[in-house]
Amino acid sequence: DNVIVEREAFTYAYNMDVLAVAAAGNEATSEPLYPAAYPKVISVSATTNRDEVASYSNYGSTIDVAAPGGQYFTYGSTILSCYWDEYGTEYEFLAGTSMAAPHVTGLASSGTSLRGQSLGVLTSSIYVQSAHGAWPPAKM
Repeated sequence: DNVIVEREAFTYAYNMDVLAVAAAGNEATSEPLYPAAYPKVISVSATTNRDEVASYSNYGSTIDVAAPGGQYFTYGSTILSCYWDEYGTEYEFLAGTSMAAPHVTGLASSGTSLRGQSLGVLTSSIYVQSAHGAWPPAKM
């Protein structure tokens, strides 16, 4: 079954000290979205510029941490992406959990290199503490 193979691949990556971070989804539901909901994947929901869970962001027990993801249709509340505009002249400003996940990836990867710690130590301390206690580290 492909689902079992995929889940085992993420577990193997985790055991080999590979960091996996995934966007939780933009459906405003607590239904798990994969691969973000796998136990060894850091699942990232999105917050607004007011540090509130974004209206579109998935939520619930499979979420590990939230990061700035912007808010659709709110001037000045989106995130600069690496996606080109329709003319190919400048980068677009977007919102979503895919905009939030790179914040966590950057923080986590810099934490492992600066602290010289393993992924297991990192995931159980640094990024979970940044969630302000909103979601307990139930998955790891």
